[in-house]
Amino acid sequence: MWPPKSFTRRVIAEFTHPRKQKRFRQFHFGWIVLLLALAFGAMQFASLVRAWEFTRNKPAAERPTPSRLSKQVSVRAAGRGNPTINLSDGREVLTSYVGPPELQLALEQNSAEPLSLASADFDEDGVPDLVSGYGYQGRGIITILRGNVDSIYPNSPETQQRRAQGQFTDAPFLSPARVFEAPIVADFVGAGDFDGDGHWDVVVASRTSAAMYLLSGNGHGGLQPAKEIPLPGVVTALVTGPAVIFSLCMDVTGSCH
Repeated sequence: MWPPKSFTRRVIAEFTHPRKQKRFRQFHFGWIVLLLALAFGAMQFASLVRAWEFTRNKPAAERPTPSRLSKQVSVRAAGRGNPTINLSDGREVLTSYVGPPELQLALEQNSAEPLSLASADFDEDGVPDLVSGYGYQGRGIITILRGNVDSIYPNSPETQQRRAQGQFTDAPFLSPARVFEAPIVADFVGAGDFDGDGHWDVVVASRTSAAMYLLSGNGHGGLQPAKEIPLPGVVTALVTGPAVIFSLCMDVTGSCH
């Protein structure tokens, strides 16, 4: 009879030998790893092709432009605490404006040039607000965006109550922004209690003016009309503290103050 019994016994013995079985398993495992790697590479290549097609079909004005952040960035931790940071894509701050109609229109139509930023709790609700300085037709525009406590503490009882009432928003700032006028282009803005009344104020300075202007805060997110503070020269740098202003001015003789 075929196959002979001796041949059958020899084949069975070779196949059931532990070393043969180990090689057989290693061979199949290697092929499985190779196939998985090829499948992953194919998926990555397909994603790149789709992204390229999507970008190619966009108008040139809408295509992303390279910036400093597109290059490699190195971040070093101090080695204490939790040495991690969380990065996410930026998003546009959508808001409406309340204030002089002409200045509102300039902001809504993007006619004003953004120049400076500062932060303080102008409405005294415990959350920092954002003050922005703009230039528009030789004068300045100041806006104040109120910080949103719900975006910082989304699980607090007050936030949960507003969520149930349909009043919750996770936007970092609350709309509308309040708009104020400044006599000069707001190349520099600073925040502090400069008049000593316990409320945060705003100072505005320009690179082309030998004066800065104080807009006193009322503690409710509003600012008083600007008051002029004469300077010996134009401002080239401005740093503010809680109750102090440090400015570097250059007068016509080239002296610094």
